[in-house]
Amino acid sequence: MPTMNGKPIKNGRRRVNGAPSKKRRGVTLSPITLSLFVLINLIAVGALGWFAFQGRLAAATPPPAEDPAETLLDIVASNTPEPTAQIDSQAEVIVVTATLQPDPEKPLEGFMVLALSEFGYTHLFAFHPETLPLTRLTFGAFNDIHPAISPDGSQIAFASQRNNFWDIYILDLSSGGIIQVTNDENYNGRPSWSPDGQWLAYEKYGEDNNLEIYIRPVDNSLEEILLTAHASTDYAPAWSPDGRKIAFASNRSGAHDIWIADLDISGPDRFFNLTQNPKVNQTSPAWSPDGASLAWASDEDGFQKVNIASFELDVLAGKVVGSGALPVWGPASNALLTSLHAENEVYLTAYAADNSQVLMPPMPLDTRLEGFSWALGSLPNPLPFEINTYAQITPSAPTDERPTPDLSSAFGRQFTIDIANVKAPFPELSALAVDPFYALRDQAEIELGWDLLSDLDNAFVPITETLPPGQGQDWLYTGRAFALNQTLMELGWIVAVREDLGGQTYWRLFVKPRRQDGSLGRPMTQAPWNFDARYSSNTTFYEAGGTRMPGPPEGYWVDFTALAMEYNWERLPALSTWRTFYDAALFNEFAITSGLTWEEAMLQLYPPEIFEDLN
Repeated sequence: MPTMNGKPIKNGRRRVNGAPSKKRRGVTLSPITLSLFVLINLIAVGALGWFAFQGRLAAATPPPAEDPAETLLDIVASNTPEPTAQIDSQAEVIVVTATLQPDPEKPLEGFMVLALSEFGYTHLFAFHPETLPLTRLTFGAFNDIHPAISPDGSQIAFASQRNNFWDIYILDLSSGGIIQVTNDENYNGRPSWSPDGQWLAYEKYGEDNNLEIYIRPVDNSLEEILLTAHASTDYAPAWSPDGRKIAFASNRSGAHDIWIADLDISGPDRFFNLTQNPKVNQTSPAWSPDGASLAWASDEDGFQKVNIASFELDVLAGKVVGSGALPVWGPASNALLTSLHAENEVYLTAYAADNSQVLMPPMPLDTRLEGFSWALGSLPNPLPFEINTYAQITPSAPTDERPTPDLSSAFGRQFTIDIANVKAPFPELSALAVDPFYALRDQAEIELGWDLLSDLDNAFVPITETLPPGQGQDWLYTGRAFALNQTLMELGWIVAVREDLGGQTYWRLFVKPRRQDGSLGRPMTQAPWNFDARYSSNTTFYEAGGTRMPGPPEGYWVDFTALAMEYNWERLPALSTWRTFYDAALFNEFAITSGLTWEEAMLQLYPPEIFEDLN
């Protein structure tokens, strides 16, 4: 559990018909005709009244469009004005983004909101590295992820599973109240505010089994508007500060690139590829608050980087600020908060945007990080009752009714203990690994709806048994590791995403939940590795050990690697022979190393003489 300063860290498009009426001039009308004309206009007025619930529709008079969604997108564009420094209380659209002015001399000012997992559930925490310890904002037997602080710092939009399915909600920091914005059984996530605070863009998994970008007003005065309609995966929207553009990530060009949707342009010409780099996966766009720059994350040959491009320059002539996987701008547009993903750890850090200076030393997070946001302002003081109640909660781990393993040792060495109801050649683990195994097993069953760890390829392997070539010093011998059943990959229940880190190949494992109705797991955006491609006639695929699939698989998935990491189970690097030897990939093996070398872990079970026998 994370700690800091002693505290635990329905679908469719609204169809608008009709065109502007034409007024006749210089025509003399008879009384009967005049009466009919008045009657028709009364009917028309009544019809217009039917549309009154659509709020600003009457004020906006967009030209007719072939696609009804285009008409509504014109309304969005015309009602998201450029932010100003004053609030006009008489205006139809109140601008709220500049009531507080950031201080360029204080790059870390404001507050941050992190989505952190603890004991199986993810919740929102307010935080500042210098002034605010982790302060719980939400709590319950559900998950809250993808926080996005509103432009004025008074609200937090986020995705939550609190009603069994993933929907968008808004938390009001001044009252503690929460309202639900979307309400359907499809996954909705990653909300992004318009600069006037009245609209949200978000990603949604639609009926076409694909992620798309949607828009809707916060007050639900209009139904959701489909921004993208493409067979590709479109996700992670970011609304520009001028209200006229939405950046998002997409693989519609083959690779993952950063795309821009211009709300002032209609039709296919609205979208253009900003980065156009087929060799690099580029995701997570983020606009600077002043609108002058766009940041995004790139992954090239295992190196995760945060990139910045100024719109006063050639976009491709941008610069790299530092390592990172998810950039978020500071209020003064001169700092970037980002996450660092190592082999088996996640860190949070911040850079100066102009010179890459580290503003916040990497802070380790001993749990899953499911998004974060940063904005000007601070938490209310005092906190509203409900939030203050959550802030005082310190949850504890669920009680395990199984007997506690005997951790006593003989001659200073540990024992292996049988693990209950597990099918494996030797269903045993070191006494030190039994409790973490049960904890992971229980949580995986909750998130998947089925018992993934009940049938394993291997658990403890005695030294009298021989593993495949190259695995002479495998962690399975230590009693601190297990290997998932590889048959599950052949059956399509497991996929592995390749990640090259520090010159070595690792795998991020995703597992399919039993229920595919949106109540378990989330859609994937990464393309898994196709190991079977090596057996095709393509020599390039054979030499590369396979190839990436064209895109993410359909349906909902659970990131088992991230889940396992939360319970201290680490993934292992592939052996150097993995491209030609399937078992050497080790994609299905996880271990609790506790910082020990393999030899040190072996000495917990065996006397030193065992190494002489092995040699």
